[in-house]
Amino acid sequence: MNSEIKVIIVEDVESYLLTIEKLVSEVAPQVNIVGKSTTLADAALLIRKLKPNVVLLDIQFEMEGKTAFDMLNELAATDNLNFQLIFITAHLEARYYAQAFQLNALHFVEKPIDKEKLKEAFQRVKINIEAGTDPIIAQFGEIHKKMHAIDINDRIVVEGNLYSEIICVDEISTIEASGRYSTLCLTNGRKIVSCKNLGEYEKLLSSFNGFIRIHKNRIINFNMVRRFSKKERMIELIEPLGKYYASKDRFKDFLLLTNQNEK
Repeated sequence: MNSEIKVIIVEDVESYLLTIEKLVSEVAPQVNIVGKSTTLADAALLIRKLKPNVVLLDIQFEMEGKTAFDMLNELAATDNLNFQLIFITAHLEARYYAQAFQLNALHFVEKPIDKEKLKEAFQRVKINIEAGTDPIIAQFGEIHKKMHAIDINDRIVVEGNLYSEIICVDEISTIEASGRYSTLCLTNGRKIVSCKNLGEYEKLLSSFNGFIRIHKNRIINFNMVRRFSKKERMIELIEPLGKYYASKDRFKDFLLLTNQNEK
């Protein structure tokens, strides 16, 4: 990796900032870390002064009462967004995922940091630089307008091994466990393999109406249900999405959604 790549790390917890610095040095030893900051205010000054190629950025800065997106808006107003962006955060809210990827962030690395994902993010930096790709936020103003023209709260990010996709939750018909992975089946017939397990998706989708786990290996979208059989504990979705069988305990939860009692 070219030693000309200049990096700034922005993280509000100083001890974790040092951890990130150490991990970056391990996965991308030729990168030059030119600046570090625990506040958005100082980070904005560093970015303007040092003109980094890459910024590793946390999202929530509670002491300042701001998020990273506040700083990005500020920098956009003065045309100081000529860098590639990697988000590193423990805040997994869907709206943050959506905003990050609407900004074409190179990666959204969750805490605690997976070294392979961080390494992958810097590999993307290298690819973009070698390909002469423009910095990610060159069209930030237009992207920001588009972000507010859609409802980002009905979308989730599906993390794959190489890429992450933003999808509308209404597009999900079922999610099936595949060992440590999950397969999301969409209403258009597409299947997306995610590196998150089924339990993580059950937690993530709990804030959306209509998703229910009917078996240890499957979640369905209740809004897609066409009919069901109490005798067989069979649940049939609208065509051509198929039919599935619920476990005894999970079927009781399903019946609660139908306002019926198992007889």
